[in-house]
Amino acid sequence: MAPVLGVRYEESTAIPFKATTSLASYIPGRSIVPKHDATYEYEDLKPSFSNKKWPAYAEVPYDDKAHRGSPAFTNLLATATDIFDYNPKVGTKSTASTSQHSPDAAKNELALLIATSGRCYRSFLWHLDAPYELQPSSYTSLKVLKVPPRGGGGDTLWSSQHAAYDALSTPMQNYLESLTALPSSHMQAEGTLAAGRTVGRDPIVTEHPLIRSHPVTVWKALFCNPGFVTQIVGVPKVESDVIMGYLNEVVATTQELHVRLQWGKDDVAFWDNWVTNHSASYSFAPYRRRAGRVAVQAERPFLAPDARSQEQELAREYGLPAVNKDGSKQSHCKD
Repeated sequence: MAPVLGVRYEESTAIPFKATTSLASYIPGRSIVPKHDATYEYEDLKPSFSNKKWPAYAEVPYDDKAHRGSPAFTNLLATATDIFDYNPKVGTKSTASTSQHSPDAAKNELALLIATSGRCYRSFLWHLDAPYELQPSSYTSLKVLKVPPRGGGGDTLWSSQHAAYDALSTPMQNYLESLTALPSSHMQAEGTLAAGRTVGRDPIVTEHPLIRSHPVTVWKALFCNPGFVTQIVGVPKVESDVIMGYLNEVVATTQELHVRLQWGKDDVAFWDNWVTNHSASYSFAPYRRRAGRVAVQAERPFLAPDARSQEQELAREYGLPAVNKDGSKQSHCKD
């Protein structure tokens, strides 16, 4: 549901910012809102809805370029002046320059970085895109063309599904690994019809594992989207609903899973739709926010026999202590 505008917003032709005169005049949460011009520079990028119908997708071969990337990232970082991780579990920012003219080796390493880190910078409900597809998308890029002013909202958040899996108890992990779910596009299609638009491709229901493995890292990840999953296969609906509610709670409220990007104009983010969920923050109304997205069709999700936990593998590699999941040895709180 779109935010409702109240009296806290006022019309102005000024460039929007928080304090218009001095810090002494600052009022928390009160924004100055510009009038929108009759012409819009990104008019051609506004959503459009065709009446064309498309055939259902058929399964196609998939080859992940990340398999060819060097774990030293030598080519990708050749032009970088800085790189750092926002969060040990998810999110990396790099100043490396990568474009369509970059050598294939650098692009392969970028794919490997995204596969390893979950998402890489240059920001509704937590969700991954189109989980109902036979072969859901993997690497996804978003370039933001128009953003609210600083402090105007419109951030994007991502959560690591590797870390979501690792946040579960071992019995719960084992149980979920035995289950599959049924994501459906029917609700999306019904919304399209209700809006008087054409459903471009017939709605489908597809069976996918609740726990999948990444084809490059072979790390296990939660693979579910509560907004699209209609049922967990082979369990009573009440049990299915409880499980999906719990998994959504883990994704939405476990802070160490999350990373957040406050967008700047022309910022570009890449993320791995296989193993991250994302959520837009809709606090930017009435400012405009415009972006262009490109996604890669990937393989059909599966759980490999040799799949492993990201947390356990990194703990072994770096000699980290075992995670105390139940908090039984926690002696104090940290702020």
